[in-house]
Amino acid sequence: MGMTEQMVVASTTSKRFSGLTWVLFVFAALHGLMLIYDYFHPTVFFNADRALARWQTIQDLYQVWHGEQLAGFLVSHGIVGDYLFQGVLLAWLGRFGLILAQVGITLLAGYAVFRMGLLLAMAESWAALASLVYLLLPHTLIFPHQLASEALYSPLLTLSLWLTLEVMTTKNEYAFCIGWTGLLGAGLVGMANLIRPVTLLWPLLPVLMLFSMRRRRPAFDYTLTAFLPILLWASFMAWQGGHFGFGASDHDMAHNLYQRTARVVETLPPAEQAEARAHYLTTGAQGTLTVGEYLNFGLHFPTPFLLHSARDGMVFFAKSGLERIPIDYLLINSEARAALQNSESGWRTHLESGGIGEALEYLWRIQGVVLLLSIGGAVLLLVMMGLALYGARQLLKREAEPEQRAAALLLLALPLYLFLISQVVDAMQSRHRAPAEAALVLLAVAGASALARRGALRDAGEMQWLEVV
Repeated sequence: MGMTEQMVVASTTSKRFSGLTWVLFVFAALHGLMLIYDYFHPTVFFNADRALARWQTIQDLYQVWHGEQLAGFLVSHGIVGDYLFQGVLLAWLGRFGLILAQVGITLLAGYAVFRMGLLLAMAESWAALASLVYLLLPHTLIFPHQLASEALYSPLLTLSLWLTLEVMTTKNEYAFCIGWTGLLGAGLVGMANLIRPVTLLWPLLPVLMLFSMRRRRPAFDYTLTAFLPILLWASFMAWQGGHFGFGASDHDMAHNLYQRTARVVETLPPAEQAEARAHYLTTGAQGTLTVGEYLNFGLHFPTPFLLHSARDGMVFFAKSGLERIPIDYLLINSEARAALQNSESGWRTHLESGGIGEALEYLWRIQGVVLLLSIGGAVLLLVMMGLALYGARQLLKREAEPEQRAAALLLLALPLYLFLISQVVDAMQSRHRAPAEAALVLLAVAGASALARRGALRDAGEMQWLEVV
């Protein structure tokens, strides 16, 4: 390589890291200021979904940590990653150390978004923009400062996605570094599944893609590593509790399906409500349903069953979560938080019983002007979703390397997978979209860059026409 070529490469590398470095520096500084705010507002740490219950579980864990009851405690408290990882970090580092660790892994996820943009053949500026948008999203901004499962789960999944794409887009599957990259990516999604097993089946998709690309060795390695953590945990449950599974808790899938069915039943006419309760809601307020029983309910009441999923879709694809910043974090009108999250009279209940109009009227009464912020966030999110669809279409149809097309397909599949699998929760919230937001941002930025190229080509064509005239 000649001197001129080396200077060009060095200049390009400098610009690449300059843009990304500025993004990471700005957000590191922002989170530093937020950490000062956290010191004076300690209650913010607990303003995440199930944060107080998670905190109590962690405190109970400390009580039995060195005792004989530890195994029994683990067996009786559901999936272990929901509290163990944050509990260990809290014990080692304290509250601010945990927040710093969560901020650090979030910034690393921002770098991963940048790297994935480059793997999709984006210009460095567009890849840096994707990282900027991702780090600016409400969930990415707020969750690292709270005792939220998404504070670890979402970045772990994003990092796993990046490392998986590195393997898929590298032509030499036998390179030593690629082998370890794939194992690390699979291990990270395995750890994420110990926090929220909603992505338990997700590794099958990259594995199938690797097999379709005739990369059998990475596919086998990925399969074993991705499923090993959850298999070890389920084996521990079988050994200590006599049941091969994740462990029972008041927020496991069986309880969520029961609560979801109860929500749908509330939307039925009175006569059908009585019939449905007699058949499906027979075990009290904290009952359980199997997947088969839930699907059977759906077959008997298909319209309300599908309408509930449609409402979930509206939340998943249009509710930005922007209200978390003023209400959950800045504590503006914080008394509204309990009312909004009330499962019997909150905003979601009004949406199910009276539709969008009644829900908006209730939110205006409870939130006030914060509702206008939420509506603005919804508009911006819908724009991002539209750009993501356009970006996915462009990435999949353009003349590109097969590896890049496979990467784009995997990015498109993640939000669709999470939406479909999250149908097992009682009522979907915007936070259930958080693990897929990196993929959605990348697709949206790809769409925006495609529109920009299209506009530039059109302008160039007009200029040529004017010159001819």
